[in-house]
Amino acid sequence: MDRKKMVLSMLKREIAPGEVCYSRKSLSRLSALPEEKVLVIAGKSAETNGTLEKAVGHLDKAGAVATVEIYPGGEPTLDEVGQLAARAAEEKADWIVALGGGSIIDSAKFTWAAYEHPELNFAEPTEIPPLGEKAQLIAIPTTSGSGAEGSITAVISAASSGQKMPHVSPEWIPRIVILDPETTTGQPPSLTAQSAFDALAHAFEAYVSRMSSPMVKTHAATAIRLIFNALPISFSNPEDILAREALQLAAYHAGIAQNTASTGIVHGLSHGAGEALKLPHALATAFFLMPGLRYNEAHEKTAAEYDQLAVDTGTGNRSTLFTKVERLYLDTGLPASLAEMTGESPTVDQIEALTSSTAADRCLRTNPIPVKVENLTEILETL
Repeated sequence: MDRKKMVLSMLKREIAPGEVCYSRKSLSRLSALPEEKVLVIAGKSAETNGTLEKAVGHLDKAGAVATVEIYPGGEPTLDEVGQLAARAAEEKADWIVALGGGSIIDSAKFTWAAYEHPELNFAEPTEIPPLGEKAQLIAIPTTSGSGAEGSITAVISAASSGQKMPHVSPEWIPRIVILDPETTTGQPPSLTAQSAFDALAHAFEAYVSRMSSPMVKTHAATAIRLIFNALPISFSNPEDILAREALQLAAYHAGIAQNTASTGIVHGLSHGAGEALKLPHALATAFFLMPGLRYNEAHEKTAAEYDQLAVDTGTGNRSTLFTKVERLYLDTGLPASLAEMTGESPTVDQIEALTSSTAADRCLRTNPIPVKVENLTEILETL
């Protein structure tokens, strides 16, 4: 199903999570689950910062039987999802709890679908059938960037080739989302910055997307305001819980915006860099944000939308808005070049692979202006 049909179908049904718990200590929502079987898929950071221990404690209090799988990290692969789905079937899980960043939540989504529908082949474009007959999904993000907890898109890859395969479906929406800022503590400032810029890119691109709307623009502008205010505080003082709370809410708003409007050239380049240069998604998205904004600014209509976004976010005009983004990028110490990110200058073959992958990326369909191979080449030559 293409995105236009997907959005039309979404307008006819409720696609928001059945329940969103947003506050400090909201992880305790797990203690109110029924006395049923729970498969917890957790990232290593959740294990390290004590969030996993707290979550299991709440499940024990509920009388639930918890089985924990520590996910190694990186985007989920077909093999890993197959193993997790087999574990869910072995345990006859009634709930699947994702406790981690975007990749962890995506792995739980695919696990959920494979558990309920073992016949699905995620290596090909696949329409996801209704989910929820065997189990329900709970998403608990421990980073504030991907918005995966409320996203209709999940990405899986083939371990052999590294090819990324996005699957879009309203079925991915969890039954419960828990936004507890205490789950994000313990992150290094660099990861906080990368995650926040991922959310910032979701918001900027959704605002000017070909499929944007007044509702999308409201969510996007809200996310940008929150990030502009909270990221400098959270970066310099990682334990400031109010700033972390604001970033978590920003990521959720940005995720809602991209659900309907999708993204554009920034995410296209990020996906291409992930395949060609093996760069982490959030880092690549942060790096390509300003080049993408500058490219779209050349279009008169999009430039006017950036001017309006500056008004909506209280940053004056387009020039001061962009300066704010550039200053935030520099102040958080993010890399200044592709060579700095990869450790050496990319080869000609790598740049060609990045360009080719980006040109074929579905995100370009909703970019406000067309993107051709020669446009991508010009952008990359400046970086």
